[in-house]
Amino acid sequence: MKTRSVPIATLFAVIALMSMTTKSSAQNEVASVFAFGHSSGSINAGLTRYLAAFDGTAANADNFRIVIPQNGTLKNLYWAAAASTLTGTGNTITVLKNGVSTSLAATWNTTTTSGNNTINSETVVAGNVISVRIQLGTGSGNITRPTVSFEFLTPGSSSSQWISSGNDIYYTAGNVGIGTTGPLDKLHINGNGLVRVNVEATTGDARFLAKTNNAGTYTVFDLENDVGEAAHMSLGGSNTIGRHLQIFAGPNLPILFGAGGAELLEQHHRWLYQPVATSASARPLQPQN
Repeated sequence: MKTRSVPIATLFAVIALMSMTTKSSAQNEVASVFAFGHSSGSINAGLTRYLAAFDGTAANADNFRIVIPQNGTLKNLYWAAAASTLTGTGNTITVLKNGVSTSLAATWNTTTTSGNNTINSETVVAGNVISVRIQLGTGSGNITRPTVSFEFLTPGSSSSQWISSGNDIYYTAGNVGIGTTGPLDKLHINGNGLVRVNVEATTGDARFLAKTNNAGTYTVFDLENDVGEAAHMSLGGSNTIGRHLQIFAGPNLPILFGAGGAELLEQHHRWLYQPVATSASARPLQPQN
């Protein structure tokens, strides 16, 4: 059986990781902090070194590594140094994944002693090996006690009310609000100006389904205007083939048109409206038995 030796610094880094875990409910993620550095002395210009995990002395070889315990994301890199007399440009600190450079890196020139990269991130999976390399440009001077930290973000297990199931997510309790903090219905959408709900099918039919499964209840589609204006419903489209509007009622049930509780039109039969060329001679609804 082959065994893999783990540097003491790696063990310290795991301990540091466990002790610095926090939860961010706003982003529904658990954030842990990885820390690397060179705790004593300076690193001279023109050298490449691998920073020690958590605490220790930088080394010539990539000996200080952290094994990622679960899938997640590395982001928000910050670095600082106690002092710098460097004269060269293009100094870099880079996070390595399995020995390969990632985009989670910071570059600076001459005597700068702090910086960050909060833009780039790196996706990692369980088993990936992470280390940090510092490369100093040619010139003179040195940098004293450089330290680096970055976050390891993993999905939160309890901060989200949504439940994942394969490619689906669902929510079984309470109401969902968009544009409101106090949803009154299963889905409550609130907004200023024109508020639209877009149901669009790239292939097949686009359908809005409202269905009642309990006997003695109704499926109701209400259009209301709370400021006294008329409520409008427009059905149709650019395709003139087929019917644009169909209204169905159950056997022996009327279709009612009315206002204020008064029924203005009750129809048990089939009505036919046949438009003609000019509006002046357009024909009204005609009952068809």
